[in-house]
Amino acid sequence: MFNWAGYLHLGMLYIGPEAYRVLTLFVMLISGLLLHAILVRNASLNSEFIFYVVVLFLVLPLNSARVALITLPYALCYFAFFLAWKWIDTRRYPALMLFFFSFNTNSLLLFYALPMLDLAYRNGYLQNWRLIMRFARNNVAFILCPLVYFTIKTNFFKPYGLYEGYNQSYNLDDLYFKILWILADLKEFMLEIHWPTCITLIVFTFLITKPPRNMPHTRGTVRISAFLIGNLAIILGSFPYLIVGHVPVFKEWGSRHQLLLPLGVALTIAAVFFSKNSGMRRLAFSVIIGSALSYNITTYISYFIDWNKQKALVAALARNPKIAKATLVIINDRTKYLNARNRTYAFYEWNGIFEQAYGNQGRFVMEPSYLIAYQSGEYDDFFSAHYKAAGFARNGNVSTLLVDITQHKEEMCVNSCNSMFPQFVLGVQSIDIDTEALLQ
Repeated sequence: MFNWAGYLHLGMLYIGPEAYRVLTLFVMLISGLLLHAILVRNASLNSEFIFYVVVLFLVLPLNSARVALITLPYALCYFAFFLAWKWIDTRRYPALMLFFFSFNTNSLLLFYALPMLDLAYRNGYLQNWRLIMRFARNNVAFILCPLVYFTIKTNFFKPYGLYEGYNQSYNLDDLYFKILWILADLKEFMLEIHWPTCITLIVFTFLITKPPRNMPHTRGTVRISAFLIGNLAIILGSFPYLIVGHVPVFKEWGSRHQLLLPLGVALTIAAVFFSKNSGMRRLAFSVIIGSALSYNITTYISYFIDWNKQKALVAALARNPKIAKATLVIINDRTKYLNARNRTYAFYEWNGIFEQAYGNQGRFVMEPSYLIAYQSGEYDDFFSAHYKAAGFARNGNVSTLLVDITQHKEEMCVNSCNSMFPQFVLGVQSIDIDTEALLQ
């Protein structure tokens, strides 16, 4: 079961990328519904508070990297984890197996403390140490489950080859700077919210939401508990990534490290803004949900534009026979403003675009920032089919071109149309690989 993800991709790629999209949509949605079923078991939480937590859990603009096909296994493990949590009272053996399976996303090993605490709390085992020990004896299989998985994984299924040592080194040396990085990224995230759309959604959400009648108020002590548990969930959801050098940020594909943050952030926000005044409560959550939806809309439009850019590049390259003859291609991309989430294309993405255009892997493609590393031999191990460069050889007859990519200005009838469906002009120049101008 430790290499199930590879077989999953081999099967689903035959169906097509649409299957990934649909499956990701449903497993993330159902995870939210499972969370609702988990929370309603706690009698101290009223239904309105639970509703807001679940809605925030589903719409908070975290983990936008779920759109990438390669991240589908994370979503499936996520779903298996919440299904197991739902079944932990009534279907214990299936729940145990699902938890074990979910640990294939290794960050869930630490996040597993939450369902264990929930189970112990609801059954009255947290009152003293004697009851805690009884809980451990009665649930020994569940207590040992993550330990057994971790032992098997680290001793018999270590990463090897290109992935040797991957996520195997743990350190907290620069934890302070990583936290500052997250805070700086959060500040940029707040500035990126598309406010006109946000305001429209806030007004719409506020107008259609009716205040509940005769709804029992969630007590202050319960809100404090929810706030503390939310903070604990944030720590448990981010710590496994931080100790292996991954920072859960919004930019590029780093948002995949935010996979486990929605629950903690949703609980924390709900606890802070769930006031006694129903009107203020509606307004607060309308602002938060409207802002989240606004950011999500902007983000996923940017992914759509990025995808159209890639298709337009493939079409433009296919029409250029001069570039097809080159073996080493240096890309000067002047259209990075079309890239989703301020990302840059890695060399293997460029290799994939060129393979789509010309039907072979006979070249290596990179941006100027990769040049020094290429010249020093750091990328020699990447001249393979794994990185779409199986036909390239450094010591072969290397023909080098500089390709300058700009947007087709003649078709700029409407800015939004031009951005949504861009067309490109490719400037081509034969160069010397040692040209210093490339590094400017």
